[in-house]
Amino acid sequence: MKLITTVFLMSFLAIPAFSQISINGVYTLNGKTTEIEKKVYSITPKDKADIVYFSNGLTAKVQLDADFSVNSFFQDILTTNNYHKAEFGSSTLNTTLMNGKALLSYVGDTNNSSCVVSTPMVDVELYRGLFYIESTEKKVVLAVVEGSLKCYSGKKETIINTGQALVASPNSVGIFEDKVELSPGKINTDATKRFKDESKDIISTNSILFIRIDGKTLGITL
Repeated sequence: MKLITTVFLMSFLAIPAFSQISINGVYTLNGKTTEIEKKVYSITPKDKADIVYFSNGLTAKVQLDADFSVNSFFQDILTTNNYHKAEFGSSTLNTTLMNGKALLSYVGDTNNSSCVVSTPMVDVELYRGLFYIESTEKKVVLAVVEGSLKCYSGKKETIINTGQALVASPNSVGIFEDKVELSPGKINTDATKRFKDESKDIISTNSILFIRIDGKTLGITL
């Protein structure tokens, strides 16, 4: 990795060539980069929380025993030269958190891209910010520490912003068309502080670097 990093830094000042092409997105976990192809990639930490870096600007801190998976990931890439920082265009990332807890930091493109986390109750589209999701079969808790997200439940769309939270649970009143009940609220001070403290290791902009080598995208931990 040191050799690759050195070569990259030496060539960084050169003017790269750009031409947009469509590729599979990648994620980096424990120093290994995985290219997303046509299958589901399961991430279930057993010893400690896993920090997963995605090439669209999403960083996920998946807590112990959580059931997190990557379903599909496509993105446009502008950089085609070897040993240059990867410059990306629009992207579509679909993930699932069926059970457990995760902190998510997203700094990617929010205009032409889509970054979605599905849960047993609702689908969540992330905009720029810092988020907490706790998921079970009976309840899903969404909290926006910073930024905003859009929550989809059937035909209903709900946007929650900084300092707000949402609890999704099965609707116990059988005559209602909506199968999921959404209960909004505010994040208390203690919870906000805890989320920020726990996310310090995923919001650093200098923790990961994606570069292009021989037509592949590679994540380098700095």
